Amino acid sequence: MEKILNTPFVEVIDISDEIPQTIYGHWKDCWLWENQDIAQDIMDVFIPYIQNNNVKVLISSHKDLEVVSVEYIDWIQQILIPKCLEIGLYTEIIIGADDLMGEISLGLIYNDLQAELNGEKYLTPNVRTLNDAKALALKIVSEYKN
Repeated sequence: MEKILNTPFVEVIDISDEIPQTIYGHWKDCWLWENQDIAQDIMDVFIPYIQNNNVKVLISSHKDLEVVSVEYIDWIQQILIPKCLEIGLYTEIIIGADDLMGEISLGLIYNDLQAELNGEKYLTPNVRTLNDAKALALKIVSEYKN
């Protein structure tokens, strides 16, 4: 396992030794637009890593996410997710937040998400545990290869 990104707001680990073409993201704390380092780190490190390593699945844990500002929700929907689709990431397996405001933020981000590229939709299945997420990721990458 290789740590790709480690900040107070996000930790991303390559778990492709366990599940091919898969990374794990742990999103945490309060994402406020005043702290644009979050977006910069994601665009400078996270996006190139996905593209250069042919990542297809992101297991995305939001257990420690407290809140996401409206500006970051817009950025995620309008810039980040379309960019992920463009470079080949097509599934983000969501593990929900423990905090109510974090869970509300997730709902605002993903419930009405309409991200598509060339007819391919960005898939965001929800699971309860990391083990469930890993099992689903393995199934998805196995089917993708066939």
